[in-house]
Amino acid sequence: MDARLLRIQPHDVIFAITSAGDNILSYVLAGARKVHAIDMNPNQNHLLELKIAAYHALEYSDFWKLFGEGKHENFRNLLINKLR
Repeated sequence: MDARLLRIQPHDVIFAITSAGDNILSYVLAGARKVHAIDMNPNQNHLLELKIAAYHALEYSDFWKLFGEGKHENFRNLLINKLR
């Protein structure tokens, strides 16, 4: 919704709170030139990094288990062997 209201353009540079990273990713997908993500809680930034790594390294079903369902029975193996 934010991306639609902001009418993000290819020349836009956005400075935003990381939170869980979903808005940050939507700004990138909307075509912003650059997005700066900040958060007082460093775990939020780590979560965003984990989401980006998972997007690049995992199959959709594994990605969905992690971030859609919130649990993956083989998370430790995925983290060590595919995400780090």
